[in-house]
Amino acid sequence: EHGSVGPHMDQYDVFLIQGLGQRRWQISTDPVADDNVIPGIDLRIMRDFQPTDEWVLAPGDMLYLPPGVAHYGVALDDCMTFSVGFRTPTVSELLTGFLDELAGGLDERQRYHDPDLPLQAHPGEITAGARTRIRRIIRDALADDDAIDHWFGRYITENKSGQSAEPPDPPLSADAFLQRLRDAGALWRSEDARFTFIDDGAEEITLFVDGQAWPVPRTLVDAVATLCDRRRLSAGDFGAALQDATFIQLLGQLYNAGYLELPQEHSA
Repeated sequence: EHGSVGPHMDQYDVFLIQGLGQRRWQISTDPVADDNVIPGIDLRIMRDFQPTDEWVLAPGDMLYLPPGVAHYGVALDDCMTFSVGFRTPTVSELLTGFLDELAGGLDERQRYHDPDLPLQAHPGEITAGARTRIRRIIRDALADDDAIDHWFGRYITENKSGQSAEPPDPPLSADAFLQRLRDAGALWRSEDARFTFIDDGAEEITLFVDGQAWPVPRTLVDAVATLCDRRRLSAGDFGAALQDATFIQLLGQLYNAGYLELPQEHSA
């Protein structure tokens, strides 16, 4: 009773789900100034909090908080509240992630050079010509949209939960997997794997799972979209794609990596 972490704010979407007992929530939609945040701690706890709205949540109730909305919850009795945060990458994380990968793929023989450098009146000056060369190097490296897209597909599906998918032992051949799928009649995606895809109109689309990329023929775009849209699927959801050897091979690879599961194995 009366338990609380204090008034604070988060920089991401938060869903507060009341599981047991009651908790009073106060929020403030006023902007939070930097000098109103206690320094030196990870949680952005506020020095001064003036609520603008208030609710009491009972079991089964949920409160949604957009990013930046200050909130203060106090238990009114023995209670349990589930806080589900939908964190998005910071701009810093996106930039450092892409640039780290970009730099790791460059040849060390690629260096800045200026063979036509004229004699300078002031040796300590960074001239307009040098600045132009540096800008060109950086802009050219960042101008590859395909590289950015495919890096992001891998980045956004990387496993961040700390729980890894468990591959089956032993792995199955494509034919053996197809027979198991037909017997089961259903296919589940692992809770520990994220699926997404890119369709940019080319002859191949790209499926991304757990930080990895699979090129897939465009003819299978509907089946891949279905795979990415739903966590639990029936064999019939894939339609004619289950007659396609390339698609069966793809599903078998994903199954052998632990990213897909058959229902009876999931419950075993």
